[in-house]
This record gives sequence, structure tokens and C-alpha cells, in this order.
Amino acid sequence: MSTAALKSLSSLRSIGQQTSFRDLKSNVAAKAAAAIPLKETTRMIPQVSSGGSVCANFVLFLLGLIAIAPFVLVPVFVCLKLDHDVTWSWATTLIPLWICNALVLPYLVAKNMAPVQLDSAVTEETPLVAGSENGKTMAEEAMESANCFVHTTRNLALIAYLTAQIFVVLRLDGVVTWQWLIVFIPYYVASILSCEGFDLIQALLIAAKMDGMLDASWSMVLMPSWIGLAVFLIFLPVQTYWAFKASPDDDETVEPKSRVFRFFIAFGLFLGLVFLSSPIFVAIYRLDYATFSTFYIALPFFVLVGIAILVSFASVFIMKSEPQTTTIYVTTADNEC
Repeated sequence: MSTAALKSLSSLRSIGQQTSFRDLKSNVAAKAAAAIPLKETTRMIPQVSSGGSVCANFVLFLLGLIAIAPFVLVPVFVCLKLDHDVTWSWATTLIPLWICNALVLPYLVAKNMAPVQLDSAVTEETPLVAGSENGKTMAEEAMESANCFVHTTRNLALIAYLTAQIFVVLRLDGVVTWQWLIVFIPYYVASILSCEGFDLIQALLIAAKMDGMLDASWSMVLMPSWIGLAVFLIFLPVQTYWAFKASPDDDETVEPKSRVFRFFIAFGLFLGLVFLSSPIFVAIYRLDYATFSTFYIALPFFVLVGIAILVSFASVFIMKSEPQTTTIYVTTADNEC
């Protein structure tokens, strides 16, 4: 009896502590909500992410055009200058070439500075070099010496190539009156440093022809290039033909089919190489026998660039990624009413 009376008194005391009816109502509602058990439920919320839009692909297409523009403008400007359609100096005509050099030069320097791996019989267990105070093995010191030599040689060859371009432009613009044999000296140095014997011989013959020391036709002057081109046109298709040779474990009926397949692959590659090298034939024909626009010499290049641009433009509308749907699981707590 006394316990019930105490509970009643405490309830009345708590009610008396409420400052307003609103506080009393919220207190009662909170107690009632706490008395109701909670039930956890998991809800699935699908989210759809949009795929690649045409606008984004078109922006990438424009960026690609801007990137390749200097490389495409080089033959265009050179052809305009050779056809006397413009009166620019050669230094102005070759502005796209200078831009290409600036774009490619960091990559070439980084490539030239790549470490060189040597196939040496010296291993890590080789004792230290006599008198070496830095604690390096013979293999490490040989590797450092080889890398230093190779990096220096490659960078000097790169500088010589760039210097040769500048000398040729100065000679064409009449800034200097050197003979072409002197103008090509940086190119000779670059060919020697790069171990390009055919390039060295070809440069000497071209310079002698331009200086009037040779009366031979351009077909004969470019004989080193003919030899290198012939080896390239024959060796690469033959190598491709044997690369797709059937395995010895295959059935006997596979070999004839494989032989036909390899022939068409090699023949198609041969035709492609002839198409890519056709500007050389057209240029020699123009130099020795006929006079026509130099744009015909670069026509195969323009055809390839045009096809690449059309394919890239078509891919803007074709290669669109589909929207992707993902599901997010959310756990919520609901009152059991």
C-alpha cells in the first residue's frame, strides 16, 4: 500500500514539474514511443548513372584534332611553298615543324635517358673493383659507364638533328651561302652517332647532287634509299608470313588453310607498305620526268589522315557507353504499430 502511494506521489511530482501542457504531452509521447519495439528493414534504392554523352566525345575529338594539327600542317605548308602558292620564308613555312619539335622533344629526351640493360657475365657476386671506395661492384660501375655513354650519344645525336634542320632553313632562305655539303654536317654527325650508315651515304649523295657535283638522276642518287626500302618491303611481309605458321601439333588439313591465310596477310601487308612508301616514287618521278603539284606527292598521307578523321568523327556518335544502374541498400528502423 505504501509502495503504491509513493509511486502516485512521484508521478504527481513529475507532472507538477512540467512547465506547460506541451512539455507534458511530449514527455508522454516519448515514453509511449520507447515502449514500442523497433523493426529494422532494408530498402533498395536504384541509382542510374548516365553514360558517355555525345558532347564529351566531341570535345575529345576536337582535342585530338588540335593535337595532330601541327603534324598535318607540315606537309601542307611545304607543298604550298614548293608550288609557289605562298611567299612565306622557309622559317615561317616550317612553323608547324617547330611546334612538332617542341611537342616531341620532351618525350625524346626522356626516351634517351632511359636506362640501358647490358647482357654481361658480371653478376652481383662479383667482388668490388680494386681501389673502389664507393662500394660498387664491377657490374654496377659498368652499367653506369654504359648508361652515361649511351645517354650522351643519344642526346648529342638529337641536338645534331635539330641543328641540321636550322642549317637547312638558313640555307633555303639565303641567310647563309654555304655549300650543301657543309650545311649537312650536323646530319652527318647525327647519322654517325646513331650508327646509320645508309643515312650518312644518302645525305652525302643528296648534298653532292644539290651542289652540282653529280650529274646522275635522282633515281640513282637515292639508290641507298631504294636498297633500304626494298629490304623493308621484302623482309617484313616474309617475316609476317612465317609468324603465322601452323603449329606442328595441328591436323594435316590445317596447313593448307594456314598457308593461304598467311599469304593473304603477307600480301596485304606488302600492299600497305607500298602505299605508304608511294610518296617516294611520286617525288622521284616529279624530280626527274614531270612537273605537277607537290600535293600529289603527299596524297597518300592526306588520304590516311582523312580516313582517320572520318572514323574518329563517326565514333563520336557510335561509341557511347550505356547508362549503368547501381543499387544502394539502406537499412532503416520502423516502429511496429
